[in-house]
Amino acid sequence: MRARIVTNKWTQVPVESRLLRKADRWLIYDVLIENVSLIASYRSQFDRVIRTTSYGELVRRLRGPGTS
Repeated sequence: MRARIVTNKWTQVPVESRLLRKADRWLIYDVLIENVSLIASYRSQFDRVIRTTSYGELVRRLRGPGTS
């Protein structure tokens, strides 16, 4: 599904939602903003954290401050 978001300054930003039909429902599995995939961005960031620290550190960061 394609759309355009119009900012306060009237700039148009293209947004695309990638959908998957499961039974009688449509599910969004990725969002592209200006042709940049949200999923690909997260994967890249997760990979960088795992390579430079550890999987445990990635989990700790995802849980946020104050959680174990």
